[in-house]
Amino acid sequence: MDAEEMRAIGLLNEVTSEDGLYRRASELARTLLEHAPLTLRARRRPSNRVVRHWAPPGGGDEFVVRNYTSADFREGVESFLAKRKPRWTGK
Repeated sequence: MDAEEMRAIGLLNEVTSEDGLYRRASELARTLLEHAPLTLRARRRPSNRVVRHWAPPGGGDEFVVRNYTSADFREGVESFLAKRKPRWTGK
């Protein structure tokens, strides 16, 4: 299969030219930098558990509790209601 066929059936989200690869990677990195650090960390850890330790999916309640009780969560809600960009602290 070529890249366009793989994208068409859902194996890839997007296809870019070799020339556009660095630009697109930079765009995605900038987007990720705008996300809440605790949420990104919480999303990555359960996946790492499955991949690295062959643990079954599930669990992760401690990540959910930590995120929903964090200052960043409150900041996210407040910034959404105030229609402004959030100022993440990672706490």
